Amino acid sequence: AYSPQGNLVAACVGNHGKAPKSGFKGSSSVRRNSPVSQQRQDNAIVIYDASTWKAVHTLYGHEGAVYAVRFSGNGQRLASAGADGTVRLWDPQAGVEVLALRAHAGAAVAVDWNDDGQLLASGGADGRLKVWDSGPASQQP
Repeated sequence: AYSPQGNLVAACVGNHGKAPKSGFKGSSSVRRNSPVSQQRQDNAIVIYDASTWKAVHTLYGHEGAVYAVRFSGNGQRLASAGADGTVRLWDPQAGVEVLALRAHAGAAVAVDWNDDGQLLASGGADGRLKVWDSGPASQQP
């Protein structure tokens, strides 16, 4: 996933399993011979400088594969969906986790933001779509 400004790329790397079938489409993938795939880290998200393809941050937190990543509209947050059923929010500039949400009974396989970045949707292998208020005090769908 490219940041809205085009200066960063976030990729789910090192995911050696296939995403579970859910009917939801993931928001990021890595081609086999791309510069991103050549620097694999198991079950991580790697944020690259889009002009140099050098890794800026490697984000760990999911227990298992990471299936999807998506930047918020202003680029200040990155959401990820993982096999552990969590949706995690990250600060892509600092490279730190901001919040982990127990989202789905089974894998979380898709994430996306609304246009103003106030709402975050997650889709899971459990067949559920959840919409989260991304305001600082809210952790409920």
